[in-house]
Amino acid sequence: MTLRRASLVLLLLAAGCGKKLDPQPPILVVPARPEPLRVEQDGTDVIVRFPRPVRTAQGDPLTSLAKVTIYREVQAAREGERILPPAKGGDERTREEKSFRTRAEILTELSRDEMDERTFGDEVLYRDSLLPLYREKRLGRVLLRYAVTATREKKRASDLSPVIGILPVVPPGRPLSLRAVVEEKRVCLEWLPPDEMLDGSRPGRAGAYAVYRKDLGQEWYGIRSPS
Repeated sequence: MTLRRASLVLLLLAAGCGKKLDPQPPILVVPARPEPLRVEQDGTDVIVRFPRPVRTAQGDPLTSLAKVTIYREVQAAREGERILPPAKGGDERTREEKSFRTRAEILTELSRDEMDERTFGDEVLYRDSLLPLYREKRLGRVLLRYAVTATREKKRASDLSPVIGILPVVPPGRPLSLRAVVEEKRVCLEWLPPDEMLDGSRPGRAGAYAVYRKDLGQEWYGIRSPS
């Protein structure tokens, strides 16, 4: 056997000695976990807000977004109840998510078009009305917890967002005698504080006010500034 032929045989043998790997499933492309999730009470609504899903779990641009699902859990609130921060990770997060999924219900599912209507800047805002709880005389006595998932195509759902809680309270009644006074380069607003709470109890108490303004042709009022 010539030297050249022997070298060729060795190369062929070396090529056949590579380690064969087990076939791997394709990477499942799902939306990234929606976070941060924030909730706040605005009168008789809880506002749920979160970034509009635009990335996959791998960090690539998200395509074929089908919907976001908002979940809500209602718990009886004990006297002196405190809102705990969401679990950071590991076993604690697994236990929290399992407990939440067991007791929570789907509050709403927003399609991509419905998200467009509720997107302000980079955030999706959803208003959860507290009036049913108010009519049941449960407002001020419950703890609400929320979480969100994003779904690509039909079934490829993201991980659950952080689980965020809020203790909604009975809101004050309407501010009274609102009056606008036009001055040079500004409009001054004047009003009286509410004289009772929404449930009719007195005195009325308002810790802060939100001022809204809507320009001609705009459909929605936006919060201008706190007072």
